[in-house]
Amino acid sequence: MAEPNSDDLEEMELQLMTRAEAMEAARRGEFKLISQLAILALCANPELGEPR
Repeated sequence: MAEPNSDDLEEMELQLMTRAEAMEAARRGEFKLISQLAILALCANPELGEPR
C-alpha cells in the first residue's frame, strides 16, 4: 500500500444553487457522481420534508 499523496486528489468546487438550478443541472447531466444525485433526490423528495 502506498503512502497518501494529496497531489493525486481531484479538486472540488462548492456551488450554491437554488432547487430549480440544481434540478436543471441534474437534467443536463452536470452531476458526475451517483452520490451527488442521491443527495439531490433525498433533498427534493417531498416525503422527506418537514413533518406535518
